[in-house]
Amino acid sequence: MPLWSHFSILLGANTSAMNNQKSKVAYLVGSLFLIRKKVLEEVGTFRSVKNAIHEDRELGIRVKKAGYKKL
Repeated sequence: MPLWSHFSILLGANTSAMNNQKSKVAYLVGSLFLIRKKVLEEVGTFRSVKNAIHEDRELGIRVKKAGYKKL
């Protein structure tokens, strides 16, 4: 994604830490992600992040905190 580095600067996060399970850095980008229904339901569905400013990022953080990682 051409603007990915700009997003990381604006959000103050190191995107290289996303794949580190010990890191709190997590992102989901708009409609560019797939997630299993079971995982989405476990982390609270989209309703759990509806009031977040960066709801995609918040959902990514919830998925990562739940112990899931990319396949």
